[in-house]
Amino acid sequence: MTYPLKELLNAPLEEQQETRKPQTGTDRRILEAALEVFARHGYQGAKTLEIARTAGVSEKTLFQHFKSKEQLFALAVHPTLLDIVEPLVKRCVEGVQSIEKPASAETEHARTAEERAEPAAADSDAELPGTLKERMRVVALERLNFACENPYMLKITLQELLLRDDYREAVTGLWMDQLAPIISTSIKAGMQSGEIRDLPIATVMRVVVPVLSAYAMIRSLLAPEGRWDDAQEVELMLDILFHGLAV
Repeated sequence: MTYPLKELLNAPLEEQQETRKPQTGTDRRILEAALEVFARHGYQGAKTLEIARTAGVSEKTLFQHFKSKEQLFALAVHPTLLDIVEPLVKRCVEGVQSIEKPASAETEHARTAEERAEPAAADSDAELPGTLKERMRVVALERLNFACENPYMLKITLQELLLRDDYREAVTGLWMDQLAPIISTSIKAGMQSGEIRDLPIATVMRVVVPVLSAYAMIRSLLAPEGRWDDAQEVELMLDILFHGLAV
């Protein structure tokens, strides 16, 4: 039998979004309760009776709305996975397009002869919105904010990746099919523009993604009450990633 979450994640993102329908009041309460209970006990330890009680319904009512615990888990987790993935893909695509899109005739005409003669003089230290570093900054802060607002989802993802082969396989498929290609394209654009050295793209991803992800985990799960300056922390991490630790 196909794992329900993997079945959902195998579809292109556009099709996955189309399958997400507005939930009724009861469905929504059950799914929200399911996320809370799955985060507290893990999939294996979660009981449908506790989910039902948390949602304020009977277990019989729960199974009238969802046919199994597997389906309930998939439908509870899937929308939030989409909320993680889609903005990241969108930002990477926008950034690459902004690099590849040539200046329009109107824009070029509006620039003065002096600006055209010295295009980098006025903004030699400024970062364009399409640079790799700017894309990483925007994505990191957006996804960090999402992690802080959805700690249950982050906790579920971490614990189930470690404990369940089928969940790990489903999420790995999402990464390989949906995320890795567009992130690779974004990194390659940064190399082509001279922003970073020509390095193996897979290695760059293995360095960048864990660094930013670890901060999100510490910030939202391990020390959520700390006095954090997220913008400053992200900027420092990016500075280290782009320039190293050496003096």
